Amino acid sequence: GITNYFLAAWNARALLSDKTRRKLTSADIALAVNSHLTRSQDQLHIHIDCLATDVQRQLRAVVTGLPAETWVHLPMPIRNLSFWARRIPQETLAGVNPFALVASGVPEARLGMGQMTLVITGNVLGGNAKGYILLAARAGRFYGKTRPTGEDLLDHECRA
Repeated sequence: GITNYFLAAWNARALLSDKTRRKLTSADIALAVNSHLTRSQDQLHIHIDCLATDVQRQLRAVVTGLPAETWVHLPMPIRNLSFWARRIPQETLAGVNPFALVASGVPEARLGMGQMTLVITGNVLGGNAKGYILLAARAGRFYGKTRPTGEDLLDHECRA
């Protein structure tokens, strides 16, 4: 079968808790894939790290009414990227292909999947809210002298 690298990366999140020496919730963690234009290693790879706390707050404010399995264009940019978002209402990422979800549902993806950046985090609504939030943005555009990426939403130091 086909390896689900997103599921494997998500399942390795305990290593991040070990690194930070504190218990992290699924909303504290995110996976990010940068567009081909901004990849530091010149190959597709998945970043796993903490979701920045200001990004968590911003997401919490806009995803409250986010319907399951429907893409919604978020009303404001997050870290200079204009994201589309959708919920993935299931317990694990088993059987989930984020690239296929983006390709089939995000209008900007039709301009070229290589320019898309993806971010997956646990449901930021807290409480008993299960599942994940999938974000996608066309990241090929310059903002000033840099091209924003999904990785920009991460806090590599995992500050609380």
